[in-house]
Order: sequence, then C-alpha cells, then structure tokens
Amino acid sequence: MHPQKSRFVALCQQTLVLGAVFAALVPAANVVSLDVVREQPAPSTIPATTAVDSEHVAMAAYAAVADQATPVATGRASATLHEFPLTAAAGVTGAVARTTAGSVHAVAAVARTGSTGLHATTIADTTTDTTTITSEPQDVSGYGTVGVTWEHGQDIGEGDISFTLRTQTDGEWSDWQKLDYHDEHGPDAGTVEARNERPGTDEALVGHVDQVQVRAEVKSEDVPADMKLAVIDPGKVNATKAETPDIDTSKLPVIPDAAPDGSGDLVDGRTAVPADPSSDVPVVPADPAASSAATTADTTGDTTGDTTGDTEGGLTLAASPIVATKPYIYSRAQWGANEKIREQTAPSYGTVHGGFVHHTVNANDYTAAEVPAIIRSIYTYHVKSRGWRDIGYNFLVDRFGRIWEGRYGGVDRNVIGAHTENYNQDSFGASAIGNFDIAAPPQPVVGAFGALFGWKLAINGVSAAARNVKIGNRVFAYSIMGHRDTKSTACPGRYLYARIPDIRTIAAAAQRPLSYAKRNTSLAGTAHPDIIARRTSDKRGVIIPTTGFSGFTGRTSLTVKASNTPVLSPDLTGDGRADLMLVTRSGKSVVRPGNGAGGFGKGIAPSTQQAGRDLITALGDVNGDRRNDLLSRDPSTGKVVIWLGRGNGTFAKQGLKASFKGYNLVTAGDVDGDHRVDLLARDTHGILWLLRGKGNGGFPSRRALGTGWQAYDAIVAGDFTKDGVADLMVRVAGSKLGYVRPNLGAGVFGAPIGPYNALRTVGRVLDAANVMGDSTPDVLAATGSRLDVLQRGSGTDLGVPVVTNLDLTAANLVLNVGDWNRDGHGDVVYRETSGALYLTLGNGAGSFNGRYSLGTGWGTVTMLAAAGDMNGDGAMDLIGLQGGSMKLWAGNGATGLGATTVMYGAVPGQAQTGAGAWDANATNDVLVRNGNALQLYPGNGPAGLSAPRTIAVDLAPYDWVIGVGALDITGHPDLIARNRSNGALYALQGNADGSLQAPKLLGSGFGGYDLAG
Repeated sequence: MHPQKSRFVALCQQTLVLGAVFAALVPAANVVSLDVVREQPAPSTIPATTAVDSEHVAMAAYAAVADQATPVATGRASATLHEFPLTAAAGVTGAVARTTAGSVHAVAAVARTGSTGLHATTIADTTTDTTTITSEPQDVSGYGTVGVTWEHGQDIGEGDISFTLRTQTDGEWSDWQKLDYHDEHGPDAGTVEARNERPGTDEALVGHVDQVQVRAEVKSEDVPADMKLAVIDPGKVNATKAETPDIDTSKLPVIPDAAPDGSGDLVDGRTAVPADPSSDVPVVPADPAASSAATTADTTGDTTGDTTGDTEGGLTLAASPIVATKPYIYSRAQWGANEKIREQTAPSYGTVHGGFVHHTVNANDYTAAEVPAIIRSIYTYHVKSRGWRDIGYNFLVDRFGRIWEGRYGGVDRNVIGAHTENYNQDSFGASAIGNFDIAAPPQPVVGAFGALFGWKLAINGVSAAARNVKIGNRVFAYSIMGHRDTKSTACPGRYLYARIPDIRTIAAAAQRPLSYAKRNTSLAGTAHPDIIARRTSDKRGVIIPTTGFSGFTGRTSLTVKASNTPVLSPDLTGDGRADLMLVTRSGKSVVRPGNGAGGFGKGIAPSTQQAGRDLITALGDVNGDRRNDLLSRDPSTGKVVIWLGRGNGTFAKQGLKASFKGYNLVTAGDVDGDHRVDLLARDTHGILWLLRGKGNGGFPSRRALGTGWQAYDAIVAGDFTKDGVADLMVRVAGSKLGYVRPNLGAGVFGAPIGPYNALRTVGRVLDAANVMGDSTPDVLAATGSRLDVLQRGSGTDLGVPVVTNLDLTAANLVLNVGDWNRDGHGDVVYRETSGALYLTLGNGAGSFNGRYSLGTGWGTVTMLAAAGDMNGDGAMDLIGLQGGSMKLWAGNGATGLGATTVMYGAVPGQAQTGAGAWDANATNDVLVRNGNALQLYPGNGPAGLSAPRTIAVDLAPYDWVIGVGALDITGHPDLIARNRSNGALYALQGNADGSLQAPKLLGSGFGGYDLAG
C-alpha cells in the first residue's frame, strides 16, 4: 500500500465488519434425476441515483478510489467551439412580429437563417409579452457540451428568462429539459474578469448525441442582444494512459504561499504579510477588513480538535494549527488542458474562509475515460464563450469520486475562481460533474468532497465544523455551503445539497490531528483494522481481517411498465456487461443492454419465447460455452426449459425431463465451488433444494438444505463475500430487512449478516448481477413501475482468517498496537509468561518480521493495552496498571519505548478494553472493564486522565471486549466483543457522547481462539 494511502485510510478509520459465521441448517437427503433433452431453437441511458447512506460509507468509498489509476490525457487537446447567433447584435435592426391582442395563437416567426444570418426562430406573443427563441438543430461531435450566452452588460434575472434543450439520437428527439441559468455563477462583480464576461447559462454536457436544440423564453422587453448558442467538441488527445493522480497533497506545503518570494499570499495582486498566528487569514495592509473576516469555531459537536481561541468581533478564531488527511488530485495536464487559451497573466489570489459546493448539470452516464474531455469542454465554454480568464471552478469531482484540478494557480494556493459571484475572493468552489437535481451523488463523490474540503480548509486554518463564518460581506451558518445558500437557486441540486451535512462531518473528521489516533491497525494490507488472535489448537497467531460494512452505496433507477417481468442477467449481448430482460404479460421480451454504469439501453432481440412462462431466472453459463443462459417454466405442467444464450440477446431452447411444479422460487449460482452453475429452488413447504449442475446444462440430483425458508420473501444468489462461491441475499418477509447468508460450504449457509435497510425501501427483490463493472453483485428490485439496481459497496462482510508465521505458544497477552515504527504497516506486541514483552513488525501482507525486546518484568502490569498515540507525539503507546497507578509507556516511533508517565491513580477493574477519543475532545480516553460494567476515564490532555463515569452496557455475556479504534468516519472508537457461550462476535459501536449502540452481530464460531487484541 502506498504510504500516503496507508495514512489516509488509517486516519479515516473506515467502517468495519468482521465475519466468519458457522451456523448451519441440517440438510435432508432427497435425490431425483434431471435428464437433458435438447430441442431445436425457435426462429436509454438511465440517470444515476444514489440511496442516501451514512457518511462513513461515503468516506470508505472515496478512500477505495482515491489513488487508483484512471484513463487520463497524455497531451493537451484543443476543443473546437462552434457558436451560432440566435439574436441580432446590439444596433442591428430586426423586426419582431407580435400577435394581435387576444389572438394567442396568431404568432409570426421572424429572424430566420438566410434572411438575417441568425440560426433561430423567434416568436413574440403580445398577449403574454413573452418572446420564445428556438435555435435550429445543430450537430454535436464527441461528448458534447452546449450553452447560451449574450452580450455583456445585459444582466437578466434568473426569474426573467428560462432555457430548455433537447437532443436527437438515431432520429429520435428527447423531451425538452431544463437548461440551468444562474446569474451568480461567475466572477465577482467589479473585477476585471467580470467586466469582460458574457452572461450566459451554465454549461450543459449533453453527451454522445447527434444534434441539439435550445429554446429560450424571455420577457419581450428583455430579449438579449447577440445571443449565441455554443456547441463544443472537446477534441481528442494523441493518446490516453491509465495514471494515478499527479498531485499528492501530502507533499505540498501546509501554509498557502503564492508569492514568488515566499513571503505570503497574493491578494488581488498585492503581497500579503505573513498570517497573524491569532487569525486564520492573512493580514492585508491595503484591506483592513480582511483581518476581521475570519472563521468562527462554534464547535458544538465538533470532532476536529481544539479550535477554540481568542474572540474577535464576536467571532471565535482557530487558536491552533489544523491538519487534515490529504486527498489526491488529478492535474490540469491529466485532463489535457491547453494552457494557451486561458488568460496568460498571473493568477489572482485571495483568502479562504469557506468553500462552496456546485454541480455542472449534465448527463450522469459518462465513463471514466470521458472525464478529461468533459472538463476540457467546460474549460473552453468558460474561457471562449463566457469570456472568463480560466475555468471557473477551483476543483471538479467526477461521479467516480476522483478530484480534478480546476483553475490554474496551484491547488494549495487560494486562487480566486469564478464560481459564486461576490464570494469568490474569500472562498473556493468545487463542482460535481453531473446533474444532482435528478440523481443523488454516488458515495465516492460525497467522500471526495469531504476529504477535499477538510484539507483545503485546514491549510487555511479553518475548521470544517465552524459556524457563523464571514465570507465576503455576509456571515454564513457554516464554513461549507452549497451555492443555493447564497440565494434562491437549484445548484448544487437537491440530492447533493442534502448530503452537505455529511460532507461537513467527513471534512471535520478528516481534520482530526495525526496525533491521538491508533494509526493503521491493518495487519493484512487492507484499508481496515484487524484483530490479532491466538488459535487454541496450535498457538499460532491468526489475523482476523475486517473488511468494512459494505451494504448498498447507491441505486440506479428506471421506469418500466408495472406488468413487465424484469430479469437481471450477466452479459447476454457479448459485450461483457450485465443486461436486463423485460418480459411483458403476453410473453413478448426484449433485452436492454447494460452500459456498465448502472444504465440500460434500448431494447433489442424481440422475442415471444417466454409467452405463458414463469420463474424466468438468469443462470449464468450453464453449459460451458462462455455465454449466459436463462431458465423458465410452463406453470401449467411444471416443465422447465433452459434457454442457451447465443451471445447476441437471442436463445436456443433446451428442455429438461423434470417438473418444477412444486417450486415458487429459483435462483442460480456456484454453490459448491466446482465452477459450475447450481440451482437453488424453494418449494411451497419452505424447503430449499440444491440442484447441482453438471456443467452441460443438466442438473442430475437435488438435496434439501433444510426447512423454514418461507420466512424470506426474497432469496437471491451471488458471491457477496467475494470468496468464489454463491452466498444468499435474503429479505425477511415481515420486517423487509435484508441480510447476507454466507456460503460456508457443503450446502451450508451461515447466520445472517446485516441488516441492510436499503431492501426495506423497495417492493420485490428479484435478481443479482455485476451491473457496475466491479467485483461485487448488485441487486435488482421492483417497486411498481420503478426498477432499482441497488449497488453494493466496495467492501465485503467477511474476512478470511490469515494464519501467520507468529508463534505465540509462550504468550499470555497479544495486542495489535497499530503502526509502531511508522513504516505504514500494523505491528503486534505480545507478552510471554516470563514477563518479557516483545514487538514484532508487520509487513502489511499477513506476516511478521523480527522480535524486539520491550523489556522484562511486565508480568506485574495489569490491564496492559495498546493505547494509540496517547501523548500526542505521533508514536503509538502502551498503557497499563502498575503499582497502584495507571501508567503510560510512550513508544519511540522505532522499535522501543521512551518515557514512562503516571496518568492516574488506582483504577479498579479487570481489563483495559479500549482507548480513543470517546467523547467530543481530541485526546484519547480510556475504557476499563470493571466486572460487567464499563467505565470511561476521559483524557485531559497529553498523558492525563480525569475521573471516570460509567457507560450503560452489560458486559456479562462477553469474555472478550477489544478496543479496535474508530470503525467509521465519525471518529468515535468502537468495541468488538465475543459471546462467551457461543463464540459469536458483536460490534459495540461508540456514539459521539461516549455511549454505545446496541450490539450488532458480526459473525459466529470464534470459540477456537484463546487470546485476542
């Protein structure tokens, strides 16, 4: 793992789920024969939406993609701008026909191409005093971008003019859709950039279409002169290449410094003096107001550390430096910026008191490879059509969660953008590429905004949780705002705006200092913390990995007729993407090809093969020809047919000598791990049957897997745990809660893991397939006429235990201490019965190197535990009770120990169970188990503890209670507890006030270990 990525995911403390479950249903033996009978064969992209989930899922999703390689430009590209006049320039006379009074329909068209050189039809209605201007259809090349501008100086309010557009593809026109116009999207009034700009709509990215047409409706007296339609071809670079982000912000200076001599920031071309340490902004001699336009820090509920300080003008200022996890950013070069077209003067620099969230309002179905071209189009529209000096946004975030550099001048500098008029001087702006008024942002987008805003605000000394923040001449409620907070506007779309509280939470958590964190408790090289345990049978050290609460991180929706039967299948058309079959009530079917991004195209391969049939089931490849197949049944006879896919959406018929008349549910997957498709069928008595596949389209035997399966109204097979065999996603009929029943082998499915609340929001749960092109199956659900593809998270719910090279035969204590020697990998400390204490260094791949003595005589220390960084020096520490006092043994950041400090007096109890920031402060607290009670000793600064309080929880059922650090992005540590009677593991998740949530089952069958930490 890249060292910066290691630090990044460790600080984020992403969500955790442990798992290995060993509950089983007792199978019943019952075998029948199914012989194969072969028969002769019979002769729009969906806008992405995302289910809102907790902020920790968003951050985990961003961390998974932050530094991954993606297709980028390997050279600059020049976009081609075509502009088409829609109204005459100022001073050019053009007659405008109006209707006679009371004659609404008697309108006349004037100003047509050929007569005036204009490319539009203009219709004026005197009854409503409204003029409608409709452009001629114009050709579009590449991933098209369009916009409408008009002559400088003709400022028109958002309520006085409106725009719509439509597109044509393959001869069919779309409906008219809104083209956004925000009169505050632009440079600050009175600046040189504003004096040169043309008013206009936001850029609209229409995608791969053949033609576009726009329409403007405006009060007749306000018809703007020199209105032009801009159509942009983004151009092509010579080559593309998969690259990681150029900009690793961990390597950039912490303090912004834009002046060539390093003396400070440049503000409107003036050099600022170095920042006053009591203020969070540079002091500009020529602008006295700047020194008081500082960020407040009402830190109620804030988890970012000590941000309180001196008060100035009623605003509380940040009193100490703020640090943050540092995101990765793709550079301008990586999106192919032609630096020659922007203004060549030096950038202007201001201050940052806050940040604004925007969206670009465009199609949401673009691919990763198309993003550089999209940004080039926006850049060209802003510079050449709008007349701005550069692209307006400081940053852009694509739908995959990748952050891109916007306006030139340095991502760590306070470059004045053109994103939020009248507030650009004192803020930065980032725009999500997509229309988030019609679709919710994917989780990686929310996580990316949180990481970006946390870092950008931190390097300017601004708390992401600050309240009452002065930006420009106005005090805003928060330091992170949406564009609509400046005025009544739709930007950044209702769904993205609804996630801004999550963005604030993520940004605040990202600003937690590097100290006081139990860094990198991953021992197996993942992004998640792990437990180190000793196996009872051979005393071998075993890593129990945690891989994150995956759940569902989004959804893609489309509307179909409610009477249609939808079937989600692995690739049926030969392009490697999952497809959707729709079957009407009369049996007519079409295949809608998937686009690999959650959408499905127009129907192809119409057929009537499924007329009168039910139990239509996607099988995958049942006969080994690398083409995916279907199954369906004649309900009157129970006769089953296998439909062998040809790879083009059509099928050949193959019958089976068997009756499925007694079944009411069928699903398919490789249950036994032999790489052949098996069937799982439930009968009307609630028995689930396994029908093992032969690999030739036949299923020669069946075996009962127990009763009681009627408790579920959905059973869908898929490899949800990514272990190579089919698990079951089930939904309880009464509660509608979803769970994963992991495949434990031999036809045994483990205890439910979950619940997944997303399944409560849909009607029928139908199928599972890999729709999004990753490695996890997504789930298809139907709610009336709406189909939802529920997208699984990037994590899994089970971690396969890793047997290490660590011999713990002589040990009586083992601890995961985090990254003790600061090499980016988690390490382990263990104590032997002799009282000797040893450190062994993890290599991030599940094994350990070296044995370093940490001294002897440790047998006299009780409650010895890994504390994380208890004294704030960046190194991991140990704490324990010795001689009637709770002591700290400071780590030295290498392979030894430093000073010893008394933290508190006598602490009654049996075990120290966890350390971390359990309350709202930034210092670590200590949890102690005292009988069946849990007591919290709050940290009061480096190496100090305060009087305890009791946390309401009954520990009687548990023999293990292990502090595992923060399991989610909120930064509140959690506990893992083992039930002493059955070996089941539970998560006891911490709340912001130090309380614990109800136990959550993680898995069962962990009785075979006698030490863990």
